[in-house]
Amino acid sequence: MTIRTRVTAAAVVAAFALAGCSSAGDDADRNATTGSSTTSSAAAKADDGKVAAQYPVTVKHRQGETEITAEPKKIVVMNYSGVDYLVSLGYGDRIVGVTSAGVPPEILKGFEDKQTIGSFREPDYEAIASLEPDLIVIGGRTAGTYEQMSEIAPTIDVTVEYDDYLESNAESAEMIGAAFGVSDKAEEKGEELEKKAEDYKKKISAGEPTALVIMTNGGELSTYSEESRFGMIFDLGYTPAAKLDEAGPHGDPVSFEFVADADPDYLFVVDRDAAIGRDGNTAEATLDNELINNTKAAKNGNIVYLNSNDWYLVVGGLTTMSKMIDAAGSAYKG
Repeated sequence: MTIRTRVTAAAVVAAFALAGCSSAGDDADRNATTGSSTTSSAAAKADDGKVAAQYPVTVKHRQGETEITAEPKKIVVMNYSGVDYLVSLGYGDRIVGVTSAGVPPEILKGFEDKQTIGSFREPDYEAIASLEPDLIVIGGRTAGTYEQMSEIAPTIDVTVEYDDYLESNAESAEMIGAAFGVSDKAEEKGEELEKKAEDYKKKISAGEPTALVIMTNGGELSTYSEESRFGMIFDLGYTPAAKLDEAGPHGDPVSFEFVADADPDYLFVVDRDAAIGRDGNTAEATLDNELINNTKAAKNGNIVYLNSNDWYLVVGGLTTMSKMIDAAGSAYKG
């Protein structure tokens, strides 16, 4: 049973437990959190008009369960997809601190003055504690800080798991929603993304185009499989142009000859240097050679340079994920 399934199951259990109590109780069950039925309860209107859970609530997440005793008003976010979930669900104004890494993606617009708590690799725990957060959101590169963050404030891990990218992303959004009693809203947004992806898949898979996903980094190449951080591209109906011996999440180093031999119909490119703000070898310059220019992707104008900030740094979210799906899906010309 997935975390997302348990969200629904918890809501159903709570609904039966509270049946007949009141109409307010019915509203509660529709907004039950990922916690058990003993801690998930009625939704009520917050002062700002947003739906809020009755606290305490227990949120199930990637590293266990976390009890939240009151509605979070001050939130520290240690991953960019967490910022996206909060902004997309209407709680961006609660963010008081954001990690920093690379070139800020679009979803961080307006939060530049909040980036005072260290980086993905080196969080500033003292600065985080000084903000006195009610909730800390971690994930991905910062998942390993769970114990330290939990000593400061209630912490939830919203890491997106790549083996079922869209489903896992929706689950992570619901974890954030559960903290505020709006997991149903998060679920609805997740379903909208899944429908968008499915619509693209029907069209793309019918044409059976092959694709290769590569990342450029300092003039070098690595390619990514269906189980990787960029595997969502294949979920949209593209067929892998090459079988990888090591289908790891971090990619496999490859040569220009490898790309030429794979000869994909579509070549999707993520420029790591651009994402981290390192000058030098651009993806376009790196790929401008005879081997790449003779591929079907190049000849047909199907080398697709993805937004590296979104694809490499955010790796999830609701607003950003919608852009990512459109970027890969709309590239198909069939």
